[in-house]
Amino acid sequence: MRLAFLLLTIFLLACTSTREELSLYDVYSDYKSHANQDNILGSYTQYFSPSLTDGEIPDESSIPFLLFKDKMSVERNHYAKMLGKDTGCLTIDGIDNETGDPIEFNIQYAFIDGTWYIASTNIRFLESSDEYSNAAKCPSETIIQ
Repeated sequence: MRLAFLLLTIFLLACTSTREELSLYDVYSDYKSHANQDNILGSYTQYFSPSLTDGEIPDESSIPFLLFKDKMSVERNHYAKMLGKDTGCLTIDGIDNETGDPIEFNIQYAFIDGTWYIASTNIRFLESSDEYSNAAKCPSETIIQ
């Protein structure tokens, strides 16, 4: 009887548990930790949506774009929001590594075949930390046209 109860309990726990999902910031952190000057041309497909590169194979001139993360030396805050199951946006506030001025990354992610990819980016160069969004914003919300 105890064995049946134990097996039933294990079964019910297995049915009710959910797998832990990666946050958009976790996905960004993986890109930030692993992508670098030496490997980005061979690994960009792990991080960037095919629609962002238009199916073209990047060359040396694309490296600064593919390594936009290197523009920020210090992160202050980050905010994320989901726009359905397959789209989300991440905003990261920080400091520009060249000027020391406030900078903000606005990144849109797309969930494709079980993986989150960077689908769009916008980098905002700010005059003051008062201009930080203090909320998640998609690139389309921050691009000045």
